[in-house]
Formats: sequence, structure tokens, C-alpha cells
Amino acid sequence: MKIDNHLVNLKESLEEIKSAVRQGLVNKQRSLGFHTSAACVDMFEIFLHKNGYLPEDHVIKHEWFTSMNKMKEKVPYDFEDKEKLLDFLRKVEIKRNNFCYGKKKDFDELVSLVEDFNNVKNKFAELGIDFEVEAYEEK
Repeated sequence: MKIDNHLVNLKESLEEIKSAVRQGLVNKQRSLGFHTSAACVDMFEIFLHKNGYLPEDHVIKHEWFTSMNKMKEKVPYDFEDKEKLLDFLRKVEIKRNNFCYGKKKDFDELVSLVEDFNNVKNKFAELGIDFEVEAYEEK
């Protein structure tokens, strides 16, 4: 998928995450689970595309992030802080299904997911890509 398409999807996910925080995490558990996972995949694909690791016709599947071994197999590229970034991505993804399909979680678990997601965003910023897309203009 082209970077512009990822940016449109990422913008939607970031808006939904912000909305969940504003409206109350406890009432937006499924949205939070889905959109944190989807945003992580979009950010990672954008990062890989921008750095020339992944052609635009290749995709990353969110399921890969549940296993460090699967991630290393599917993402053989070397880049700064790869292990740390993959670990942050894994933390978000392993929570995804429980938030999307499981019983209601308590507030602390929801906050933990948001913190894990913010760790992913911050790591990308450290790697030179800032994903604040609020100023993004649709074409």
C-alpha cells in the first residue's frame, strides 16, 4: 500500500484513539484495541517504506506481532533499535484480541495499552518519523 494510503488510515486510527481517551477508555475498549493495533501496523509499514526496506506492494500483517520469532522471520531488515521497537509492537498486539473480543478490562489495563502504544509512537519519533498527522491534508 502506498504511504499516502497508510497516512489516511493512520489519521483515522489516531483520531479514534484520541476520541477514546476523551470519551473514557472503559467505554471504548474495542475501539482502543483495534485502532492501537492498526495504527502500529500503519506506522511500521510507513517506516519500512520510507527507509526502503519494504516495497509498497508488500504488506505487514498484525498477527505477525504476537510472536518475536515470526516478526524476525517476516521483518529481516536491520535498523536502529529494531529489538526494542519490535518488543513495543508485540506488547500492543498481544493485548489486541483481549480488548477487541474479551471481557471488559479494568481502567489500569486500558491505560497500559495506551502507554504501550505511546511507546511505539515515541520510538518511531526517535527513529526520525513523527506520526502526528493532524496537519495532514487529504488530497
